[in-house]
Amino acid sequence: MRRRRAQAISQFAGIGYSPRVVALAGLMLRSLAKCFRMPMEPSIGFGVGAKFAAQYAHREWLPCLLIGWFAGGPYWASLDVAPPPSYGGAGITIRGVCF
Repeated sequence: MRRRRAQAISQFAGIGYSPRVVALAGLMLRSLAKCFRMPMEPSIGFGVGAKFAAQYAHREWLPCLLIGWFAGGPYWASLDVAPPPSYGGAGITIRGVCF
């Protein structure tokens, strides 16, 4: 039953991956954001809102990705994932504001 549900989700989303693999992708995206000091720290409210929007749109891959993203914060922090001390960060300019 679980395998059929995972296959149905994968086929419906058009990505061909199980929910666990999609959550793993979210976890790995979070590690990249931490390693490169990207200014991407959405609030829990964003995650809840995205979950409800995905539920309304019948897209089950987005909550799996968000679970991986938000679980990645404490996971990577416990492993002390950070860029090297010599890394000055990538200059990212968004509408005239430099981070």
